[in-house]
Amino acid sequence: MWKELFRFTSVQRTTMLLLAVALLLLVAIDYFIYREREGQVGSRMELDAEAWHKVKKLEESQRGEKQGREGKSMENVLGDRMTPVPIRNERFFFDPNTLDSSSFVRMGLHPWQAHNIMLYRQRGGRYRKASDFSRMYGLSSSQYESLRPYIKIREESDAKSEWQAEEIRKEEKPTVVRVELNTMDTLALQQIMKPSVARQIVSYGRRLGGYVSTEQLYEALSWADSRYVDKLRTSIVADTSLVRRINVNRATVEQMQRHPYISYRQARAIYEYRKTHGHMSSLEEMRGISELTSEFWQRAMPYLTVR
Repeated sequence: MWKELFRFTSVQRTTMLLLAVALLLLVAIDYFIYREREGQVGSRMELDAEAWHKVKKLEESQRGEKQGREGKSMENVLGDRMTPVPIRNERFFFDPNTLDSSSFVRMGLHPWQAHNIMLYRQRGGRYRKASDFSRMYGLSSSQYESLRPYIKIREESDAKSEWQAEEIRKEEKPTVVRVELNTMDTLALQQIMKPSVARQIVSYGRRLGGYVSTEQLYEALSWADSRYVDKLRTSIVADTSLVRRINVNRATVEQMQRHPYISYRQARAIYEYRKTHGHMSSLEEMRGISELTSEFWQRAMPYLTVR
């Protein structure tokens, strides 16, 4: 019985042999292909590791060259802002009101410190004495002490004189027209002067009610040097017939005191005199008012009328 179970026909033996051969071929193919893939992966990993080390070395060498070339380290300033430590420390006399930002950096200040100084000046700030510079935001006491012997602040009068001299040079050009003050506006006056100066002259003329003399330009430009005003007067005339006058028989105290030559006390005295004595036929009737000084009569008379 058992012998018959293991007895195969010729066809069965042939089939089993073919299956065995096929199985051996599959095992051989899988073995050789797997070894080949394993070798490729290993070689690739070796190449990747080698390339990574080369890149790493190149980055380190470039970083070292950059640090050596710059010659300075980086420090953390104001939280997350990185600022290079200044390597220049020059010394020279300077005015903190006029020195440019790059020169402050040359003296050893940080760029952000120079920026703070520029911002302070742009907002109208001015250092009037050397000790004022020590209060600059961010300036250490050691920095101030090292710079203090070199601080030289020019007087405001010197700066103004220099500016006025520059204005005079700008205005020194041939003028073929003479401007009439009481009819010309700001645009017309700009033919012979800067816009800012023209605006001041027109504004003061409106307060006066018109110019009776070019000498009043000294009052309109009280900040200016007399040579500058003298230069302007050569190109300007004033037509007194165009002056607007104040009627002392009708004007209120507020209207009279708006004039640059009439104080509130004087305006009140004129009003009380008119209230007591009635309508005035001439300005001479006010001569008895004690508040009206000789200076008042000399300056304000051309701007008053009784009609």
